[in-house]
Amino acid sequence: MEYKCEAKDYLGRARDRLVEANPEALFYTALELRCGIEARLKEYFDAQAETTKKKRKGWQISKLAKQVEAVFKAREKVIRLVVFDPETNSVISDAFYTPVTSKLQKLGEQLGGYLHASDKKRSKNGQWLAVFREKLNETYRELEFSVSGTLMAPPLEHTKKPGKLFFCLTGDQTKLFPPGKRIGIRFEKYELTKEVGIR
Repeated sequence: MEYKCEAKDYLGRARDRLVEANPEALFYTALELRCGIEARLKEYFDAQAETTKKKRKGWQISKLAKQVEAVFKAREKVIRLVVFDPETNSVISDAFYTPVTSKLQKLGEQLGGYLHASDKKRSKNGQWLAVFREKLNETYRELEFSVSGTLMAPPLEHTKKPGKLFFCLTGDQTKLFPPGKRIGIRFEKYELTKEVGIR
């Protein structure tokens, strides 16, 4: 049986464990969410490997995030790729880059504190489990937003082709780029709100 390790796979396993009622499942959820955050950062960086001479290093969330930010310079922005009909200016389709925000990075690092042996005093107190569960729910929502995008990075200038923009998309692109149809492309940036979402 194959163990899938894309960010969406970790998110799915985290969701399955989060709905379980037993406390043991919370620790597995924390592990899956942390791995999901790391995986998403790696997916972003690797999708733009052609545009940078930098190599991805390490596994720590903060270090991966710095590497991604050094290349993208758009951590707290949502980027929309708009595909439109140049004759009518009507939108055909679009795709979004949804970042691993600094909030999600901090949540992921905080989850690491739970992935150590608990002391007996804390384990007898049911309140910390409720706090832990809420932190997991919040991390889940943030990661769910991050993996929702299909544009894997902001458009970057290609290192070997000056003046040419490079971008990478995931999934089925037939709606974005209909065969034989003349299209136009533009990019739009949006600020993130405090809660998950854009404005």
